[in-house]
Amino acid sequence: MNPRALHTILAVAIIATLILLAGEATTPLLYTAENTSTAAHVDPTTVLKLSDNDAGALIPLMEDLLGETGTLTLNIRLGDYESAERDLARYADLSGRFDELIINLDISGTEIGEFQQNNQENLAALGALLDDARRFEDLQRVEIQVQGDESQRATVIYEGEVLQQKLQSGAAAYAGREGATIRIADHYGVNATPYRESVRNYAEIAGATASRQAEAGGG
Repeated sequence: MNPRALHTILAVAIIATLILLAGEATTPLLYTAENTSTAAHVDPTTVLKLSDNDAGALIPLMEDLLGETGTLTLNIRLGDYESAERDLARYADLSGRFDELIINLDISGTEIGEFQQNNQENLAALGALLDDARRFEDLQRVEIQVQGDESQRATVIYEGEVLQQKLQSGAAAYAGREGATIRIADHYGVNATPYRESVRNYAEIAGATASRQAEAGGG
C-alpha cells in the first residue's frame, strides 16, 4: 500500500472517531441537574436521598396525615369521641410509618423533616385535645349533679376553667404551625384543605368550651 493511500485511511478513521465522540458528548446524562426533579415537587436538597424505593410513599403519607387531622377534629367538635379515638389511632399509626421512612431515607434536616416535626407536635396536641374535650364534657355533667353543693361545684368550675385555658393555649399553638405545614404541603403538591379545617375545628372547640365555662361560672 502506497503512503498516500495509508494517510487517506488514517484520516478517515480519525474523522469517524471524532464524529462518534461528538455524538456521546451531546447525549444528555441519565441523571443531571436539569432532570433531577423526576418526582413531582421534590426539594432539590433531598432529591438524591429520595431516590430510595420507599420515597414514593412519602407524599401519599403526607396527604393521609393531613387528611386525618380534619376528620379527627371534626369528630371531637361533634362530640363523637368513639370515632375520634379510632381516628387518633389511625393518625398515630400513619405518623409512625412516616417517621420510619424519614429515618430510613435520612432526610430529617429537610423540609420534609420540618413537616415531620410539626406532625409529631400535632399528634400530641390532638391527643390532648381529645382527652381535654371529653373531660370538659364530663365536668359539665358533674356540675349539674352537684348544684346543691357549692363547695363541690366551685371545685368543678375551677377544673373546667383550667381545662378551658389549656384548650385555648393548645388552639393557639396548633394554629401557629399552620403556616409552615401548609407551605410545605403546597411545595410538594399535597392537599392541605383538611388541615386548614382542623385548625378551624380546634379553634371552634376551644371557643365553645370558653362560652360554656363562662355560663357555668356566671351561674
